[in-house]
Amino acid sequence: HRGWLDFLNDYPIAKRGTLTLNDRNGAIITRTLNDEQWAGKRSSSGYWDRTIGKAEGVFQSVGLEGQRFYSAFSRSEQAGWVLGTGVPRDEAEAGLSVPTTLLGLGIATAIVVASLLALFLGRRVADTVTALANYAKSMAKPNRPTRSAPLSIVEAETVRMALDEAAVQLDARERSVNEALEREARSRAAAEQANEAKDQF
Repeated sequence: HRGWLDFLNDYPIAKRGTLTLNDRNGAIITRTLNDEQWAGKRSSSGYWDRTIGKAEGVFQSVGLEGQRFYSAFSRSEQAGWVLGTGVPRDEAEAGLSVPTTLLGLGIATAIVVASLLALFLGRRVADTVTALANYAKSMAKPNRPTRSAPLSIVEAETVRMALDEAAVQLDARERSVNEALEREARSRAAAEQANEAKDQF
């Protein structure tokens, strides 16, 4: 009995936790918590009944002293003995509270950052689209601009450059048409002058 207790005590466990070794019938061979009181007695039915017919398992139970445990056990295939551990629920949950809080804060921070980023990008896109729309409208005016400031979004800048190129081509076409009209007007005036001179002759 003492050898088994010394063996179990070599394993680190929670301060108010326990390691319990049961024989195949549920009798306690040794227990790291209050061994003198419980050695030779049966484990609580709430614990032992959860181990029957199983090789291992994890569950919540009430310890022999009345404390609430997170329990886990493993059964030896050869002897049928069961080694179980119990960790006080309040200690386990307290240990989880800090990581859970940090995780929650991390998620909340990520949501805030994502929201701010979405707001920033949304405003940037809206401003760029507005600038592009205003530039497109200005192209229909007689004194339309031939250049505008580059836009910050690549796709919008591509459209702006296409509008600039279209404006250049449109200006060239207008100049060509105006020049043709001027030539036609000069030719017509020259023809009229020739006709007048012919009539006078």
